[in-house]
Amino acid sequence: MHLSRFLVVIPALNPPPELLILLQKLRQNGLRCLVIDDGSSAAAEDIFQQVKKLDNCILLRHERNLGKGRALKSAFAYVLKNFPQALGVVTADCDGQHCAEDIITCSEHLQTHPEALILGCRSFDCKSVPLRNYLGNCLSRYLFRKYLHCPVSDTQSGLRGIPLSFMAILLDKPGDGFEFETLMLWECCNPANGKIYPICEVPIKTVYKNSRTHFKAVSDSLKILKVILKNYFAAKSIFK
Repeated sequence: MHLSRFLVVIPALNPPPELLILLQKLRQNGLRCLVIDDGSSAAAEDIFQQVKKLDNCILLRHERNLGKGRALKSAFAYVLKNFPQALGVVTADCDGQHCAEDIITCSEHLQTHPEALILGCRSFDCKSVPLRNYLGNCLSRYLFRKYLHCPVSDTQSGLRGIPLSFMAILLDKPGDGFEFETLMLWECCNPANGKIYPICEVPIKTVYKNSRTHFKAVSDSLKILKVILKNYFAAKSIFK
């Protein structure tokens, strides 16, 4: 596998020190990393200064927090401009939920399925999953199946392999926060894009212990629900 043809995109808002360990493992396996500082506080500056010194590691910075969706779009725009020969990117979180082995596995699947969205899917039978995460995923999975006819096992996973051509489509789509990742799943099967991107699910480890998240249970969940319902009515209009 030529993992050098991929970049690992990691949006980071006040990341833990473990981010540096993850970057080191990925680089040792031939992966180039792109970290986006999404307006972190001064307390995280030492970590980002160390990121800047790493070989095969690129750091982009937002002066203020713009949201995970906007951070991903900044990364997509950078890759499309500077690495047009890349096959795509693998997005991962900085909060400890994604291990290097699973990121590498998703990279390998993207190379095998270069025209698909690779979705790292966790098991929610695990007793260590916080109740709000379990309920949130159950609800979003139900809504995706019922209203968008899209059976996805883990709608909130941030570990994804995204082809270069799909990144170009996503740049013009709305959503600056976590809802952008939900919209991405709909856009895979949106006929208005002129191309369907099948979703290829890859089992990954379920890690919540000691992980940190900036997901706001109420406000971000409402934004995700809005995306699902909005696209449900759009789908009815397209397929009627």
